[in-house]
Amino acid sequence: MSYRNRICLFMIVMCILGRAGTGSALSVEKVFIVSQVNKNNTADTLAKNILKKDTCALYLVIKARESGKVIYFSDVQRIKIDDYEIIPKKPGDYIGQIDITWFKVEPEMYHLTGRGHDPVNPWFLWYTNAGAPGGKTDRQPLSVDKITYRENQLVAENNKWTILADAHPTDPEYDIHDGLGTMRYGVVIEYKDVSGARKRLGSPGMERYANNGISNEVCRVTVQQDVSYLGYLTGYFNVPGVFGSYPAQVDNYVGVDCADLVVGGWNKYKGKRIPYTNVTGLRYSLPTGGLMKLILSDHYYDSDGIIYAKYNDAAGAPADQKIIKIGQNGIHPGDIILFNYIPDKADRSWDHVGILYADSSENGTPNGLLDKYDLILHCGPSEPRINQFNYEGFVSLPQATRFAVVRWIE
Repeated sequence: MSYRNRICLFMIVMCILGRAGTGSALSVEKVFIVSQVNKNNTADTLAKNILKKDTCALYLVIKARESGKVIYFSDVQRIKIDDYEIIPKKPGDYIGQIDITWFKVEPEMYHLTGRGHDPVNPWFLWYTNAGAPGGKTDRQPLSVDKITYRENQLVAENNKWTILADAHPTDPEYDIHDGLGTMRYGVVIEYKDVSGARKRLGSPGMERYANNGISNEVCRVTVQQDVSYLGYLTGYFNVPGVFGSYPAQVDNYVGVDCADLVVGGWNKYKGKRIPYTNVTGLRYSLPTGGLMKLILSDHYYDSDGIIYAKYNDAAGAPADQKIIKIGQNGIHPGDIILFNYIPDKADRSWDHVGILYADSSENGTPNGLLDKYDLILHCGPSEPRINQFNYEGFVSLPQATRFAVVRWIE
């Protein structure tokens, strides 16, 4: 081989190595995440609602430009962007050394500053778009309360182009729902640009805000138990409670209050657009409109979980406990239980609502009876959670709390 030919071959090899080893010929423009469920479809940027038994892979995608030509790099076979399917280059084909950091984008569940959004009632630290309940501005409209977020690094996933998503909060205090609920993700890369300078670029994260909360551009994965009504409700774990939440917040798993949880879960379960309402609307308006039916009219129970048919019985008159069955001939999981803390014959307002999640007993097994051990899924003012029927948030007064049961009409 001639000297000239040897020099030409050397230059070609060095050019290839330069592109593969340093990425110096590439200009990185954008970093984002695509996701894929069970590896059954083309990965895309859409939010994913999956079942607990499913797997959802998250892929780092780097959009770069070389000599005016757009190139995508990722570890997935195909990605869909703006209705176009693209086969990306494998990371090792062209791009040089980069550092990859994954993190979860998680909401703070209340104001950590010690001051809430309601200027008249700053002691109310839960998020609220209306005046704090029970305060001087009770339910009066306020501006949208800003939910704050934190980004928690996933150290074990460093320098991976692909990870598996889950809905486990990084804080053990909130990781109590067996991996069910909503989680958002972000990724950041550090690399050398065409000039050799060290650069940092990331996907949309906690700084990306829309009118009603964190932007839909932030990668979201919602894990639910199954495709039942109760199953869809479990997708709201890890979502902060927002008193007076807006429909867009509920629809996008940004924030939710007690009544909106009931309606939002049903809309997702049935694919409907039933208007959101308050607790009183669940008791009167929706049943009147033929969307719900009354299963159990007003009853009362005390702090011991004893159920009475009349308020006077609960207030002190001797009476036998009212037996209410759970099962085929009674109420059943998925029914909605409404609460009124200050019962009065002239009072048509209702204060709180939850969904019967499971029949239980003192030893944790079903007993077919509505009692203080039964489990209720609810939220407000804090995030969605499961508590027993005699939870203090349901039993406001020692002498009596009024409750009723309604059911969605399939």
